[in-house]
Amino acid sequence: MTAFVRDLHADLQQQKPSVKLSAALICFGGGPASAADWVYTSAYRSVLQDWRGWLANGYIDFGVPMNYDSDWIGREQGWFDRWLNFEKDSGFANRVVTGMGAFLNYPDDSLAQIRRVLAPSARGNHVMGVAIYSYAATSVYGNYDFYNSTDLSSGLPRQPYAGGIATPAGLEQRGQAFNDSFMTQLSQPADYTDVQLGVVHTQPVFTQPAQVPQLPA
Repeated sequence: MTAFVRDLHADLQQQKPSVKLSAALICFGGGPASAADWVYTSAYRSVLQDWRGWLANGYIDFGVPMNYDSDWIGREQGWFDRWLNFEKDSGFANRVVTGMGAFLNYPDDSLAQIRRVLAPSARGNHVMGVAIYSYAATSVYGNYDFYNSTDLSSGLPRQPYAGGIATPAGLEQRGQAFNDSFMTQLSQPADYTDVQLGVVHTQPVFTQPAQVPQLPA
């Protein structure tokens, strides 16, 4: 796999040097506590993605680690933060756009994850930016996997998931409203009505237009 990525990048540099090669990077489970622990990660051992090596050696121009974890599960919150710290202090953070999974979170949890991505590490290092992955849903309320399955939705911490809505069409309509409102929550003070917490007030992450990340030459 590494040989393929290396050779693809070399071919692109020769044929179309203006084209940037990126990759969606696996972050299953807990991240490495140090560079020495990299060989024990799921990316390296299970799916043959030595993406630390790809970035360190310049085989990809930038990477998007898929840090898709639910902040409402303590263990997964720890996974998210451990991977994030590794990405920031990796030595190639200026070529990392950290991905977070909005579709697995409540809106306020997604905003919290985005803030953690954009904040510096304890060593003062930043990643290049954040990629918000929605999977056609910007929250657990907009995720059809949850509103089409009571088995899945019953496992969420805030109940009752349906909140008095009796039909699949009603849940789908609510989901679309949540998806639409998340765009506002990113840039303006807003609120939403949660089935358990009631009205949840949110503060924006992007108070100014977000800049397109500048890739290293």
